[in-house]
Amino acid sequence: MTDLQEDGPGSVPPPATAPPVAGGQGGGRYQRWREGLTGGYSPSRPDPAREESGRPTPPHPQPSPAQERRSLIGLGGAVAALIVIAALGHFLGVVVVVAVIALVVMLHELGHFTAAKLSGMKVTEYFIGFGPRLWSTRRGETEYGIKAIPAGGYVRIVGMNNLEEVDPADEARSYRQATFPRRFAVAVAGSSVHFVLAIVTVWALFAFAGQAKITPGVGALVALKSASPAEVAGFATGDRILSYDGHKASSWDAMHTFIGARIGQPITFVVRRHGKDLIITATPADGSTLLDTTGTPISSDHEGFLGIEPTSTNYSLLGSIPHGLRTFWDDGVIAAFSGIGAVFGPHGLANIGHQIVSAPGPTPAASAGARPISLIGIVQVAGQVHGWAAKAFLFFEVNAFVGVLNLFPILPFDGGHVVIAVYERIRSRKGHRYWADVNKMVPYAMAMMVLLAFVFLSSAYLDIAHPISLH
Repeated sequence: MTDLQEDGPGSVPPPATAPPVAGGQGGGRYQRWREGLTGGYSPSRPDPAREESGRPTPPHPQPSPAQERRSLIGLGGAVAALIVIAALGHFLGVVVVVAVIALVVMLHELGHFTAAKLSGMKVTEYFIGFGPRLWSTRRGETEYGIKAIPAGGYVRIVGMNNLEEVDPADEARSYRQATFPRRFAVAVAGSSVHFVLAIVTVWALFAFAGQAKITPGVGALVALKSASPAEVAGFATGDRILSYDGHKASSWDAMHTFIGARIGQPITFVVRRHGKDLIITATPADGSTLLDTTGTPISSDHEGFLGIEPTSTNYSLLGSIPHGLRTFWDDGVIAAFSGIGAVFGPHGLANIGHQIVSAPGPTPAASAGARPISLIGIVQVAGQVHGWAAKAFLFFEVNAFVGVLNLFPILPFDGGHVVIAVYERIRSRKGHRYWADVNKMVPYAMAMMVLLAFVFLSSAYLDIAHPISLH
């Protein structure tokens, strides 16, 4: 992946030199931008005199306590005014979704922050948002604050890579001087937070949502324009289905598939009603020929339909754990890998381009294809789903996806730092520490940033011009 340099344990890596840039302070700006791209720099006000001398730029000037109070009061007033305007304008739900996203970002950065602090690293900044500072305060060696653009956040850990200039007094507490387990823990802490949030959320859905465990039974009969095949056959709400055509009814999905493949073919069911076993014969009809109470066809596909909604019960608190973990893996991790591959593959990028040049208008979810969704789209989708369970499942999916994406093995993702830490550990021998030459990764990181910028801007445009419609 990169060339490496060998040093003894605890030694300072030789400073990497930036390519020459004409224009005086241009080199300093390039160095800061390059360090930020590889995770070693966070925005602060530059000091031209220090840039000329090569000395590290000091932290942002600390406001006085009176200034902090005024900034905090002003920020609180602005938030309160926004909530009032949102309530009056009937878009309070949008504000709530944005607040949840900001909270998740804060927790992500808190993961990095906590892991770094526990590892003895020096953390100088913990900020939510980007752009101009709205409010900040210093506690000990760390400055905490909020910035104007709520599109992310960052934690500034000293010495995140070998390109960063570090005060010699802080070198021993820098990220790059830490042991492999500590660097690895800091790098994966952000995604770990997302995974924990996703697992806890899906566990809560199975334990408390009331629709988790689907069982073969009649929870309700589907209302149609005319009598459904289930009503004609004599099914009743509360029936427990024991078997169908001799097959044990142990899985709703298996029974549903069996029914769907047998249009016009009678199926013999054994059901238990009020403690007695009954035999009911029902013939599935073509779902595309049946109309619901609004006159809309039940299905666009030709598949068998009876008109039975399954029964559902909660899993126990402990029983929800293994089922939640399986769902996290299948519908979270595996689905995220599939989605990332679909979006960043040739077909996915071509699909994005096709939708960009098409006429503006709502896009049904079924025809959106492999398309990324920006924060705007997440807010839109969250406004279309109803009930806390549906919103919680969306929260689960977003956290699982972001957690996986953030471990992508290239800078500026956290996965890039994971790869560097693992690679350095593998190449270290007999007490000698190997240092990865991060310069070799900068071109790849730049290419990734260009790709991310394209996806970010195109997804934001699509969510505005072609909002996804779930209905």
